[in-house]
Amino acid sequence: MRYLIDGYNVIHADPSLKAIVDTNIESARDAVIEMAALLLKPDVQVLVVFDGQGATTDIVPALTGIDNLLAVYTATNLSADTWIERTVYKASKRNLCTIITADGGIRDLCRGLGARVFTPDWLAGEIGKNRGHGQTSGSGGVSRELGDRIDAESFERLAEMREKLGEEDQPDKKR
Repeated sequence: MRYLIDGYNVIHADPSLKAIVDTNIESARDAVIEMAALLLKPDVQVLVVFDGQGATTDIVPALTGIDNLLAVYTATNLSADTWIERTVYKASKRNLCTIITADGGIRDLCRGLGARVFTPDWLAGEIGKNRGHGQTSGSGGVSRELGDRIDAESFERLAEMREKLGEEDQPDKKR
């Protein structure tokens, strides 16, 4: 199964993330990536797609050490919407693609191609289910702290990875 998440669309659909994006776009992107990480399972790939500004489309690991969670930064001449549409179109098993966006046009097109489609509200609910309970922040949304949303074993594994890598040794994320 593959999730394709329209990153900026999710940001602008969530009031707490929308408030962050005006002051710190990177923090808003990181929050969406952390949310997306909670969809991960061994047989699931999650791609968070952002409109980029580079000459080429870059697909990079979104979090160090997690191979099936990728951030996609499209080229300047290619929107995230178009990249998602093309990816679904090219998929050999379109029914295994799940699109998350608030954009009704993309949802309709991808649904017509055979993909499953959901809104950002569904993403928030799914994260709550994967966590085992719907812990929310004061704004009524899903908690933005990754440590509040993952099980203890995963939290410890992430802490061990962070310790091994050291903050200064982590490569800068390509944007």
